Amino acid sequence: MGATNYHSRVQPVRALPTYNEEIERLDNEDLIDMYANYIQDLDPSDPDDAEDLRRLQNADGTWNRAALIDEALTSESGAASFWELQTEQVNMRLAEFTPTMEVDFTGIPVDPTSPRASDELRSYPAIVIGEFVTSFDYAGVNVGVWLDVILRSGYYEGRNLDYRIRVDDDYSYDPYFFDEYQPPYSIARAVIEDISEAQEMYFSPDRVVELQTRIDYEVEKLITNFNELISPLINKEGV
Repeated sequence: MGATNYHSRVQPVRALPTYNEEIERLDNEDLIDMYANYIQDLDPSDPDDAEDLRRLQNADGTWNRAALIDEALTSESGAASFWELQTEQVNMRLAEFTPTMEVDFTGIPVDPTSPRASDELRSYPAIVIGEFVTSFDYAGVNVGVWLDVILRSGYYEGRNLDYRIRVDDDYSYDPYFFDEYQPPYSIARAVIEDISEAQEMYFSPDRVVELQTRIDYEVEKLITNFNELISPLINKEGV
């Protein structure tokens, strides 16, 4: 088995469809739904509203798809409506998802109260929208391996799905996050040190390798489920 990728930054991130791509894929009914409140408030007796109606409708009173797409791509209300639409899709997928392997999954609804990702940058807001977890017993201690599913915003538009891996044990005060700049075995070594100190036991160096092999196995399960969760939400992979 090849080396385990503990952080998605070392492989292509999963990009959600861009605003322009998603708008072009919407059918007319979805486009109209995006503007339901706006359309309902248009008053044909008002000159400005009447002009908007003429621009958005065909001569027979049906909605003009090209005009609706143009409105969606150029107006602030369109961008806001799309953001809500994509958020609904993410939440629906979280609610429906069932892991195929022996891990637990908890979906966290996407809304303003969603927990922030600890590694978010000011220009790229990131929230945790779900978490996978698996655990195992090692030397009589419960070791938990977590995969946080992260929704990360683009600078001006767009967003992608990312993940991060963390590990904790019965004696750790805070979880250990995998860092692409640190060797993966540093986490296994930290867990061994926790157990050794708490139980006043000595563990030989080969126990670090043994524990890391087990953590690798658990991480692969989590990443497999992560890929199954996000596959319906993306239409391409990008950097």
